[in-house]
Amino acid sequence: MGSPISPILATIVTDHLLDNVITQLPFELPFLYKYVDDIICAVPSYHINTTLNIFNSFNKHLQFTIETETDLGVPFLDTRVIRTENNILILDWYQKPTASGRYINYFSNHTTRQKYNTVLGMKNRITSIVDDTFLQKNLDILYKIFRNNGYPKHILKKLIYSSNFYDGPVHDSNNKSIIYKKLPFINGLTHSVISIFKDVPNINIAKYNTMNSKQLFSKIKDPVPTLYRSNVVYEIPCLGCQNSYIGQTSQWLKQRITQHK
Repeated sequence: MGSPISPILATIVTDHLLDNVITQLPFELPFLYKYVDDIICAVPSYHINTTLNIFNSFNKHLQFTIETETDLGVPFLDTRVIRTENNILILDWYQKPTASGRYINYFSNHTTRQKYNTVLGMKNRITSIVDDTFLQKNLDILYKIFRNNGYPKHILKKLIYSSNFYDGPVHDSNNKSIIYKKLPFINGLTHSVISIFKDVPNINIAKYNTMNSKQLFSKIKDPVPTLYRSNVVYEIPCLGCQNSYIGQTSQWLKQRITQHK
């Protein structure tokens, strides 16, 4: 999607589409759930093509593809929705075939807390969505994934298979007297500085990386000068008052401004 506003626009458009499309279906949907522009619903097998055609006829620029149930299940986001013999829906953890399995490597220059929280975050996601039938299988898969990312066995066993793993102090977020500060993470130095304040009450120091992925990539394209941009919304302030003119143009901005003179 690229733009930060894209998920919001996609949600608005999808909601509008569903409001119009559902009323055109020749049957009542047993259930329908969506996340942004991903939709999962129950459709009679003899109405699958009809449903797809109705969705795709709403707007020629919005064309859907469909994935039907195979082996009593269908993927949706990071889950696989499975229909049991009793027609009860249960969830399993799902990874796309293209998933690389790469996460923060244990030997990367991240804080230990970040590495641990990556594992714990994945574990909590699995335990919160999967049916008990699949829990052990998925925890074993998670263990193998992080072993491939360099994590030691003894650490993974504590993180994944222990239910009472604790890593660091717990702060009361409702305590207004806590002072929050941040320091750049420099391996071997930041921890020493933070340890100086470990006995100081009501202070919480966070660590941040001094380099991010954005800094590692060069700009492939030269930036377009402002006056040579097209398909823009522009504002021209009035020289004699506090008002301004707001317009929209598909021309070069330079050319459109000239037309105002």
